[in-house]
Amino acid sequence: MPRIPAYVVYIFPFALAVFIAWWFVQYAKTPRPDRDRFAWVREGPKSPFDMGKRGKMSKSDILPVLLITAVYAAFAFAFLGDAKAPQSYWRASEGSRSVLIDLGEPVVVDTVFYYTGNFHGPDGQTYYELEFSPDGVSYSRQPDMLQKHSMTFQWHFASPGPREPARFIRVTAASVPLELGELGIFVNKGGERVLATDGLNVTVTPDGALALFDEQELIPPFRAAVNGAYFDEIYHARAAYELVNGISPYEATHPPLGKEIISVGVRLFGMTPFGWRFMGALLGVLMLPLLYLLLKQLFDSTFVSACGTVIWAADFMHFTQTRIATIDTYNVFFVLLMFIFIHRWITLPDDARFIETLPPLFMCGLSFGLGAAAKWSCIYAGVGLAVLYAVKLARGRRGFSFIFGTLLASVFFFLLIPGVIYTLSYIPYVTSKGLELNTANLLNEMFRNQTYMYNYHSRLVDTHLYAARWYDWLFNIRPICYFYQRDGASVSTIMALNNPLLSWGGLAALVFCGIELFIGKCSKALFILCGYLSVFVPWILVSRLTFPYHYFPASMFLVLALGLVFRRMTKDGADRKARESVFVFTAAAVTLFVMFYPVLSGLPIPYWYTKYILQWLPVWPL
Repeated sequence: MPRIPAYVVYIFPFALAVFIAWWFVQYAKTPRPDRDRFAWVREGPKSPFDMGKRGKMSKSDILPVLLITAVYAAFAFAFLGDAKAPQSYWRASEGSRSVLIDLGEPVVVDTVFYYTGNFHGPDGQTYYELEFSPDGVSYSRQPDMLQKHSMTFQWHFASPGPREPARFIRVTAASVPLELGELGIFVNKGGERVLATDGLNVTVTPDGALALFDEQELIPPFRAAVNGAYFDEIYHARAAYELVNGISPYEATHPPLGKEIISVGVRLFGMTPFGWRFMGALLGVLMLPLLYLLLKQLFDSTFVSACGTVIWAADFMHFTQTRIATIDTYNVFFVLLMFIFIHRWITLPDDARFIETLPPLFMCGLSFGLGAAAKWSCIYAGVGLAVLYAVKLARGRRGFSFIFGTLLASVFFFLLIPGVIYTLSYIPYVTSKGLELNTANLLNEMFRNQTYMYNYHSRLVDTHLYAARWYDWLFNIRPICYFYQRDGASVSTIMALNNPLLSWGGLAALVFCGIELFIGKCSKALFILCGYLSVFVPWILVSRLTFPYHYFPASMFLVLALGLVFRRMTKDGADRKARESVFVFTAAAVTLFVMFYPVLSGLPIPYWYTKYILQWLPVWPL
């Protein structure tokens, strides 16, 4: 390992803080067309909160959108997860709790590597007894093969005790049902460590247990993020598997739609890491052209839209969070759609026909319903929509009949349609329990789950190593480590945090949004702050356990705040240096992404690199 002074790592955050301070000083010094550098603060529209015109996509936007999306997609799907994993399982049942494996001759068993499937028994009984015997008569108990609820769809080692020769191996489920995918029995043969199936005449009883040895080629050299579930995938990926197979989901602390979307990837690619992560990664890619569209609608600038989208693509949280099979991706995706469509509605001209105002409202309500059916926290964003909706109606010059019609349509779009979507998302919950699919059972299951979810979250009292409060999120003080594995001088880890340039620079941009809102009565600043505060402030009031990924929706609005700053710097009449400053800021975000990419993707890297280059704060889990 190179000899590097311990203080070197602190140079990087200090340098970034200096860069952000310098950059915003350059922003403040940017000449305005009227040569009054602060005149833009007083440039508010003649009518307060005038929504103005909406920017439209043009041919010049096609190339940057395609290029940014394609490059990001290459990173998003690379090393996403193995496309192959054990698909056949031996299921222990009351009539068949044990498997007997005859290796053909006595050998020293070095390690048993096993892939866990679904199901687990009562607490304290989620394991398999592992026994060895030289003659099939007397058996010695080995350390148990555990299968806790936190160990589903993962590879695990069971290390035998004294290395005595054994011919027979007996595996017995302590409770049923338990599901086991594959057994990799490594033995010492001729002084070499080999798979038993590679050189021994292995037989298995009963016949159904042959599933434990039918995919031996899939046994990896070690457990890694690419070959098994990690963090909350043990709940959400498992729920997707259960929905595909008509099993009542174990995890029911969130609405069903997010898990149902994950299950689409499982249906397409099997119950593999790639399969259960596919839909999240895909929607993470699709967020980029959608954000570009929103930036273009707001600022009507190809340059600003491209730079903002690149910064979002280079955000650590966006990258890490969309590559793990949890439901937060779908929350952010639908929040983004909601604000795209509400912006299209609030920027309609005052003389637009009533019928022309309905499509964006309908699409906004549809997105709201889909988001709420994926995760409750999407409802928080509805507060921001409501404020923008009220401002638009309050400052409009429409008659009573127009306003009444809009309100009536909104009841349908934002209450009835979301309610129907939310209720229909419970269809798999009804059918998986063997109930008749009818309105009564559907409503009963939906309401029963609401009570369960509310009680679970309101009464949750727990601690977690990576729990973080809202003030930690603002400055990246406590990231969350999803996966960590150290092998000598090499380390593989997946960490969720924001790109420091976005989290710190974005907060500074929010301050300027506040100035524009309260002094300039800027509608764009109002839009951005409504979005940011609606998805962030509710978490300040939450007393239960919270994590950094709860800031994921808010970070999207930090990009929009930066977009407002970028637009002020590069608007008509600004000099070339202002445009160059925006480009430098964007390039710095990309540089940080490349710098941190290994600890966002799980790629093995030297430990010294994480310790002396990336661990900017002592509490960062590196």
